[in-house]
Amino acid sequence: IISFLIGCSSLTFTPKPYVDPVLRPAYDTWVDECVERGIRYKREVSKIDSILYEPLEEGYWGRCYGNRVTISNIAISPIDEFTLKLVVFHELGHCAFDYDHYEYGIDIMNSVLLENDIVLYHYFWDKFLVEDYFHKYISKRERRKLQKN
Repeated sequence: IISFLIGCSSLTFTPKPYVDPVLRPAYDTWVDECVERGIRYKREVSKIDSILYEPLEEGYWGRCYGNRVTISNIAISPIDEFTLKLVVFHELGHCAFDYDHYEYGIDIMNSVLLENDIVLYHYFWDKFLVEDYFHKYISKRERRKLQKN
């Protein structure tokens, strides 16, 4: 019986990524926004092993590669909560939602983030940036259907 229960629980278990404590508030905000919109985020992040706060090469604020998200501890101060949140959302857009860059104006998925523009992102965050970001969301099942066509 125990073997059966362990086997069944492993089939339904969705692993959570390790999240660096510095990035935990930003990640939790992303999760809260997903929950508020009914997005099954656990399925989306199941392929992500870790979300780390560590050095990246110059010019990068964050990076999503393989099963890892890395936010640069060289480019972003641990006390700059808003920029950490912005970059975490951006990288999870790539890793969890398969978003591409969107290079037209102020957008969470814009790959060019000038330090002088951070104030604009902060101002427009609740006004339209977050809604636009989640409005682009398509479930994994729907993405697969679109890829087949």
